[in-house]
Amino acid sequence: MRAVAWLALFVAAAACGGSAATTTSAATVATTTSAAIPSEQVAAAFFEAWKTGDREMMERLSEPAALAEADGLRDFIPEPWEPELCEGAAGTVHCIWISDAGTLAIEVRNIEEPHLVTSFRMLNP
Repeated sequence: MRAVAWLALFVAAAACGGSAATTTSAATVATTTSAAIPSEQVAAAFFEAWKTGDREMMERLSEPAALAEADGLRDFIPEPWEPELCEGAAGTVHCIWISDAGTLAIEVRNIEEPHLVTSFRMLNP
């Protein structure tokens, strides 16, 4: 049920003119201090690190719980993911990627630094 609520949040944000998720290389994030990195770029860099198996980068960009969630979703890495949107709300940036397998949601804390991925999950596998 919670996944449906998240999906509704993202759909509503998109209808209100949400922006597409931005892509950022993990190398760009690695060479920049976390204070200077927009949360959307942290989400994109974590996503790319997950896709390429860059475990070290994933560890640097996330909290342990999000890293464990990403590890549990490795079977979905080969999917042809498309960035859909990133929107901020209540101290968190919510970014989603879409594929035929489902909707991947990444949350990044954007109030306190460092901006880290706090959640990485499939909404409707």
